[in-house]
Amino acid sequence: MSVQHNGRDRAVAVVAQRSQLRQNDHTTLSKHILAILIMLLLTTGGAVQAQSARDTVAQVSFNGITFRYDPTVFGAVLPAYDEGTPYQTEAPYFANIAPHSSFMFMRPDPARPAVDLTGELRVYKIADLEAYSEPSYKAVVEQLRTLDTDVLSTFETVSADYNIPALPFMPVLNATQVFRAHPSNLDFASVNGIEYFAYYSQSPEPILDGQVMYVYQGITTDGSYYLSFSIYVQTGLLETAIAADLDRDAFVANYAPYLQDAFSLINGADPAAFTPATNALHSFIESIAVEA
Repeated sequence: MSVQHNGRDRAVAVVAQRSQLRQNDHTTLSKHILAILIMLLLTTGGAVQAQSARDTVAQVSFNGITFRYDPTVFGAVLPAYDEGTPYQTEAPYFANIAPHSSFMFMRPDPARPAVDLTGELRVYKIADLEAYSEPSYKAVVEQLRTLDTDVLSTFETVSADYNIPALPFMPVLNATQVFRAHPSNLDFASVNGIEYFAYYSQSPEPILDGQVMYVYQGITTDGSYYLSFSIYVQTGLLETAIAADLDRDAFVANYAPYLQDAFSLINGADPAAFTPATNALHSFIESIAVEA
């Protein structure tokens, strides 16, 4: 299958214009998918190519970025280019969006039919980030560049305190990086980076399966591009729904030990048993190629 698409078409780019990665309502997202696929069929320019339906692995090429992935594991993928927003001094950091290419993945959550599990690969030109006035982007690049990967285990912690040290994530989300499990160095021939499992939250809430994300942050070996990939995973270890009789006051009062228990479950498990499994995630990241 070959679909033609203009990499700088703002009509398609609306999919990527959001300040943080989140789970989407299934019905609304399905409408977006249908509308965008129609637009993809009507536009011309760069190509998004996939192998036939008989193949397990598909290849996607868009805006100089190519990768291979398994649609049966990652779900559908929607590419877009976001030109970013003009920097606004008075705007919150998460409202200032730097230019980037985006690939949004979505697959149905078998436990919650009304929810899609999402993921996203963002590719930033570091030159664009250096030219953009929002300081949080440059700070994340510098943090990853200077991170001592020999001490990654010191980040293997849990706390609802937003002041605790967090691992790099781009863009900086409007939420607290509550925990980081299984942090590890992960280098390939074309990119050097780190991986970890994270849970983000803005308030005390029960953690449901499908709300913990796998994260990879890397810089291409030529130093030109920043890769930010995250995808929600199914662990099989957490509840799939909030109990109807949940006592909110009691939950909040015991939130710290609750978080510790949830973190211990995730950090003590073998990520190879999660969905997507780490071998599929590593194969995907290793396949990413960016043309200068």
